[in-house]
Parts: sequence; C-alpha cells; structure tokens
Amino acid sequence: MPSFFQDKGFVDKEKLDDPSLYHYAIFSDNVLATSVVVNSAVLNANAPEKHVFHIVTDKLNFASMKMWFIVHPPASATVEVMSVDDFKWLNFSYC
Repeated sequence: MPSFFQDKGFVDKEKLDDPSLYHYAIFSDNVLATSVVVNSAVLNANAPEKHVFHIVTDKLNFASMKMWFIVHPPASATVEVMSVDDFKWLNFSYC
C-alpha cells in the first residue's frame, strides 16, 4: 500500500481489540451497501469515535472495499477491511 494511504491513519490498531468500544462485523461483497450501513451508523451515533467496524469481504472485492474506505473514511469511526480468504480456520465447505 502506498505510504500516502498508510499516513492517513486509516486503521487505529489500538481500537481494533478494545473491549470498551462497540464492534460491528459486516460480511458483504457490496461496497456501496456497506458504505451506507457504516455511514448511517456513524451519523446516528452519539459517540462515533467509539464505533469499530470489521468488514469482511471476498478477494474479488477486497481491494475496492479497502480503497473505498480509505478515500471515504467515516467521521472518527475505525474501519478494518479484511478478506475472507485470510481466515484459514474457516471451513469453506459451507460456502
């Protein structure tokens, strides 16, 4: 990832595992729908800085999902985008 995007503070690593915050897991391959859900939750939250979104998508949409949230970050919330292929423990026979 280019250093320009790394310097943006896209993911606050300390917040990803903080149990005092509100964590949401979103499994989707739809970038626009995921963005609507995240932005709606952030805009309607009393304390958006306390919300952490863990977005899981497939490898086909991973790059576009990650870039979308880098270019359009939600105000003060933390977003982590992951690929379902990175979960080695997941049994793909259910997919």
